[in-house]
Amino acid sequence: MWDDVIFKIQKVLSAKPGVYLVGGAVRDAFRNRPIKDIDMICTTGAQSIARRISNAFQGNYYALDKKRDVGRAIITHNGKHWIVDVASLRGRTLEQDLHDRDFTINAMCVPFESDLQGIYDPMGGMEDWQHRILRRCSPDSIADDPIRSMRAIRQSLQFGLRIEPETREDIRQHGTRILETSTERIRDEFFALLGGNKPGAGLAAIRMLGFLHCIVPEVENAPEEIWRYSLQVIEKLHILFTVIMPTRDDNIAANAEFGIFVYLLDRFRGWLKDHLGQELPNERRYTALLLPTVLLRYTTDSDSTSARAVAERGAKLKLSSNECKIMADAIRLAHLPILMHQEMPISEREVYRFWRSARDAGIDACLLAVADYLTASGVHLNTTEWTLFLEIIGQLFAGYDRAMHVKPLLNGHDLIQTFKVRQGAYLGKLLEIIRELQALGEITSTEEAMTYAKAWLNNEID
Repeated sequence: MWDDVIFKIQKVLSAKPGVYLVGGAVRDAFRNRPIKDIDMICTTGAQSIARRISNAFQGNYYALDKKRDVGRAIITHNGKHWIVDVASLRGRTLEQDLHDRDFTINAMCVPFESDLQGIYDPMGGMEDWQHRILRRCSPDSIADDPIRSMRAIRQSLQFGLRIEPETREDIRQHGTRILETSTERIRDEFFALLGGNKPGAGLAAIRMLGFLHCIVPEVENAPEEIWRYSLQVIEKLHILFTVIMPTRDDNIAANAEFGIFVYLLDRFRGWLKDHLGQELPNERRYTALLLPTVLLRYTTDSDSTSARAVAERGAKLKLSSNECKIMADAIRLAHLPILMHQEMPISEREVYRFWRSARDAGIDACLLAVADYLTASGVHLNTTEWTLFLEIIGQLFAGYDRAMHVKPLLNGHDLIQTFKVRQGAYLGKLLEIIRELQALGEITSTEEAMTYAKAWLNNEID
């Protein structure tokens, strides 16, 4: 199932011999699934081919590796953006190039000079796909590039394939050698796995095959019950993301746990979807970013310790400072919604102060708290208490706009000009007090705000 962009590229190349579609694009077309990025190989002149494609679509060209003759065209067709990577053959022959790839399902190619209906498949990828098997291309595939250990787990879960025994044994033998590769590659594969359809199973597989400690060493000595609990929270959190995001499965939303969530909180779905759909560097998913926080939260002594640990681990994985802050803030605040539930009812002032303190990290904290509550309840979930807890979450969600988007009646310049006060923390405190009173409807006009400010500055109000 080829997208029109493939036929347009084919026309641009004018049936040039020795050019092939390869890898994921061929695999996905064979699966009758829409293709994503486009990988091509050729006998020679890869960079010139990439440049020709870029020029034809008025796109952008990048020389990825001049020495190995690899070029990239970033193009737009029918409103969709495409990354087209073109590389010269890695081996002396086409078959050698395919033999040196990772897994047989990724080692099929289609010649561009053909009608695009025939697949060249010397590694047997089509047969392995039909038998639902993930198999390395050669006995050296994993040893030559150990990061393929993690990719094997990710793709087996993504496509529902069984890793065949010899490939699995190679992963067990060479998995710890991922530390020989760059931190960036480890990070990207790890977060790609966490952003997949079964992150909990992926983490369990990495641990079982013996190299999770190479990525998150903090969890290596975690007690078994803590490890199992963490995976359960991750599973609940992943289902919660699925319920919120566009990929929602209504069968999941219909069960008792998440059906009540949907019934009470679905009015916030668009807002939550926008928050969780934020773009992060290197196409990392925001939802995947929150999952390692769970592992570190339950394997350290306190939320403050966990926040430091996750920020440090994020930095070591070369996440951006903003990503590290997102992870740390989510852990630091995750206990607050559950604490509010225990002390209910909560006032509008408490809701306001929650958001002013937590800001957008409060959204992540609420979602972590929901997953934690469900996991702690287990099979003994009390639907009445669950409903009351979600009502607290709903009260928090409903107060977000009022806390975060109120337009202040006064600013610092107004107070400085009127009362001759100096700029500083003292003035900032007064402005925040007035903002809170305005958000709660206790001050409704500029005149009332000025009157309050005068009384506060004269120590007539505590």
